[in-house]
Amino acid sequence: MPYPPRLPMPLVIHQSYITHDCFHFSQKGHALAANLLWNNLLEPVGNKSDNSPPVLLRSFNCPSEDAPYLFTAANTKTYLATGRQEDNEL
Repeated sequence: MPYPPRLPMPLVIHQSYITHDCFHFSQKGHALAANLLWNNLLEPVGNKSDNSPPVLLRSFNCPSEDAPYLFTAANTKTYLATGRQEDNEL
């Protein structure tokens, strides 16, 4: 399974993203992780954004008429070839 590229970590993690034990995510940290994961699922395989540093709700992607599903390797090929995730010629 391919892994995302390693991004340089900031020297200091903002305290609002972690709990008092400095190990677990805070509610804000979980919200950021969920936002990044959701946006990633709605981007074509191989064309994932890697905006750094991440900002909570800088963007919140929504499915579109041309891409109504989560991206997979199979529907990414169709999407990149036709501009749509599914072939309407069935």
